[in-house]
Amino acid sequence: MDIEPLLKQSRPGWALLILAAPVALFVVVAVLYTGMISMGLKGREAMGPELALLVETCEEAVPVLEARLADVGLPAEVLADGPGRYTVRTTLTGRDDVDAALPHALLQPGRFDLMFEGASILNNGGVVEATYRLDGMMDMWLLLLLDPAATEAVVAAVRSSKPGGRLDFVIDGVPVAMQPTHRSVQRGEVEGIPVEDMDQKTRMRLIAEWSMQIDHPLPCEARAVDH
Repeated sequence: MDIEPLLKQSRPGWALLILAAPVALFVVVAVLYTGMISMGLKGREAMGPELALLVETCEEAVPVLEARLADVGLPAEVLADGPGRYTVRTTLTGRDDVDAALPHALLQPGRFDLMFEGASILNNGGVVEATYRLDGMMDMWLLLLLDPAATEAVVAAVRSSKPGGRLDFVIDGVPVAMQPTHRSVQRGEVEGIPVEDMDQKTRMRLIAEWSMQIDHPLPCEARAVDH
């Protein structure tokens, strides 16, 4: 029997294309979603109102405040306004929730500790970069890239952990996220999921705030004052 006509009719190329379509669609959706999240974290073009925030703080805090705003993609201008006072100017995003939360988040100390069994195993100094990662369900995690010493501290903690163990991400004394010690992550990284239930919009905003605070802890107190 001549099977050549049957082979031609089967059109294996089309079959492969049909089989590959769901995979390709998933990749496209993942790329678009990642891009959207990245824009939300790093900031789209600032299109909101101007913010002029009068802050009492030390001179050493000025570049930290500028770096925090740059971290979330906002312009920054910090001008001296009398002894120990500075006016922080920026253009807000135009998103009501983000803009309302920014002044408070901007002025938090940002003291970070990764806790294991009640003890701090690393702080801001061990973090090379604070950012984010999406898991397979497109849920966002707070991602910290660690230096070698911090990496070894995490490895030792994970190896000694018991079933149900966890690493707690604490900012200014408040636990904000956690990583189960059994979770498989790359060496030199830790991933924290928020400890409180929240929608994706709130999670995205908070992880952006936590990231800028961990990356740029304030060297002294900063507080907003009335003009």
